[in-house]
Amino acid sequence: MKLSRFLIISCLVAVFSFFQALDISFIGVKPNFALIIIVVASFFIADIWEGVFLVAIASLILKFSPHLEKEILIFFATGVLIMVVGKYLPWHSIVSSLFLIAFYTLVFYLFLFPRFIFSVVFLEEIIYNLFIGGLTFVILSRLKF
Repeated sequence: MKLSRFLIISCLVAVFSFFQALDISFIGVKPNFALIIIVVASFFIADIWEGVFLVAIASLILKFSPHLEKEILIFFATGVLIMVVGKYLPWHSIVSSLFLIAFYTLVFYLFLFPRFIFSVVFLEEIIYNLFIGGLTFVILSRLKF
C-alpha cells in the first residue's frame, strides 16, 4: 500500500476512535464509530498486518489503561477477524462492507450485552452504523490515493 493511503486511513481510524471515545450520540443513540471505520478500512488496506495495526490503534484510543478490559479484547479480536473475513466475501465491496458492519455490531454485542440485541436502540444503532459506514465507504472509494 502506498504510504499516503495508509497514513490517511490511520488518521481516519484515530479520528473515528476519538469520536467513539467522546460518546457522541444522535437522538440518544451512539453509533459505534470505531467499529465502522475498522470495517471500512479493511477494504482499503493492502495486507492483514496493516489491519491489525489499525485495530490496535482504535483499541488503544478507546481504552488507554494499564490493564486490558473484556470489551477491548473483544473489540480487538473481532476487529482482526473482520479484517480477514472481509477479504474473502464474494460481493461488491460496498455490499460486503455494509454486511460486515451489521455483522460486527451483532457479534460485538452478542459477546458483551446479549439482551441489548432485542432492543429498539440496537436496531437504531445498526441503522446509524450502516448509514455512516456506507457514506464513509463511498467517500473513501472516490478519493484518488
